[in-house]
Parts: sequence; C-alpha cells; structure tokens
Amino acid sequence: MLVYALDTKKELKMLKKFLDELCRGELEFVGFTDVKELICAAAERAFDAVYINLDYNAQDYSRSGELAARSLFKNFNERQLNIIGVSDVQNEKYGNLLFEIYASSFIGKPYERDKLIDTLKNLRFPVRVKDKSNPYIRYF
Repeated sequence: MLVYALDTKKELKMLKKFLDELCRGELEFVGFTDVKELICAAAERAFDAVYINLDYNAQDYSRSGELAARSLFKNFNERQLNIIGVSDVQNEKYGNLLFEIYASSFIGKPYERDKLIDTLKNLRFPVRVKDKSNPYIRYF
C-alpha cells in the first residue's frame, strides 16, 4: 500500500510510525514537505492514499496543503483518489474543500492510532493488499 503524506518532518515521522504498525508490513510510505514534490511523485506513481495537512504553509498558498489537495484532485481526478485531510483546526473552509474533492475523510491533529484506523477502514476506494486478514484497511 503506497501512502503519500504532506506535513512537517516531525509530524511525518509520527504518522509513519502509526501507519507502519497498522499496515503490518504492507506500507510503503513517502513523506513530503514540499507541495511540488508531492504532485510530481503522484504524476510518476499513483498512490493508494494521501494524508495532507491542510494547515501546512497556510500563510503561503503557493506552498500550502490546501493547494496540494486541490492540485491532486484537479490533475488526477480520473484516478480513484483516497485523500485524507488533516488539520489542527476544523473549519468550514476545509469542510467545503474536502467535499469538493470527494475526500475519503478528515481527521484532527495530533495523529492518533484510533483516528488513523478510522481513515484506513473508511477509505473512499478500497486498496490492494497482500494480507487479507488486516482488520484496519479497507481492501478488495
């Protein structure tokens, strides 16, 4: 299962730790701190899920998590996209954005094991996995 994520280095490390545990050897994780690198990677290789910190670089829209989410949807909407929005604060702006891009889910920070379980169990689109006994991932 290929998971991309956009956040700070510290937060990416925490997210990877939890996902490693939950995905039980199925995880290939690539973390990004740069929006353009995330978009380029998505163009080269389709992901199964992406976690995007919507608050990331909020003061600079050209490098923001919000732009990343919109760009992924705009550029790759022919794919089955499992976009998971992440934020320190729930607000109407992010709710509308996630609705517009047909996001899989939204979670508040900090990253927590139980919240991440919910995101994996409720992916908008199921993913391919080797271990069909994993109770934490929506797979086909």
